[in-house]
Amino acid sequence: MERETSGFDRWLRTVECVTRELSLVGAFGAVSRLVNEAFGAQVWFVEVMGRRWSYVAGELRDRPAQATVTRVYLNGKFGLVSDTWGTISKPERAKLIAFLERLVTWKELSR
Repeated sequence: MERETSGFDRWLRTVECVTRELSLVGAFGAVSRLVNEAFGAQVWFVEVMGRRWSYVAGELRDRPAQATVTRVYLNGKFGLVSDTWGTISKPERAKLIAFLERLVTWKELSR
């Protein structure tokens, strides 16, 4: 168990390094690709506009049925959507979400 967590933490540090110099949209695309490569999970990022969640970036191979997607708010403006979110363990999802929340905040402040 501890090995898995430390491996995930190393992976997350790699993601942070990859996204550091990218724009927010570029970072979203990179995270989507890296999550897919590491976990086989398809995730994409959206702009939240009221009830509408509008695609911004990410690897969207097939449009999933609305009932099968998981929506995760990252802040008041952006969110993450996935139809395979369950392939990532709950502790790893929590760490990934915390990282993405920081990423969005940092990228928005540095505009």
